[in-house]
Amino acid sequence: MKERLVAAIKEIHDNKSISTMDEASVISVVVERLLSVLGWNIHDDNEVKHEHKVGSKAVDFSLRIEGINRVIIEAKRANENLTPHQRQLLEYSFIAGVRLATLTNGIEWWFYLPLKEGEWEQRRFYDADLFRQEPGLIADHFIELLSK
Repeated sequence: MKERLVAAIKEIHDNKSISTMDEASVISVVVERLLSVLGWNIHDDNEVKHEHKVGSKAVDFSLRIEGINRVIIEAKRANENLTPHQRQLLEYSFIAGVRLATLTNGIEWWFYLPLKEGEWEQRRFYDADLFRQEPGLIADHFIELLSK
């Protein structure tokens, strides 16, 4: 899995058009590709729920095991500043009852522990930048955090 994930991250890194993609393209070109490599069946609604309803809103992805939401992922358009979306992601996380939440613009990936004590800004524990960081290190973290 790691070799395939490193290769996918390198291809994403080399695809400079990603930096101008809209949200739908980020989802299909980056997020869904990485989730597939990480062992998730993106076409099985029981595993990867797209536009998962959380209260009156919807989060882009809920990764599910045995019908239970485990991770939520909120995607934004490429190069969008993620900071203003942190609070919203954590609110979704509380409603969905997940222990791990991810916010991404396809290039940057921010990981949160929603149930951790403290201010919401302190719940972010890992950041990955597919354009700036070494693909092998990113792959190790993604396998640990997001693999099925």
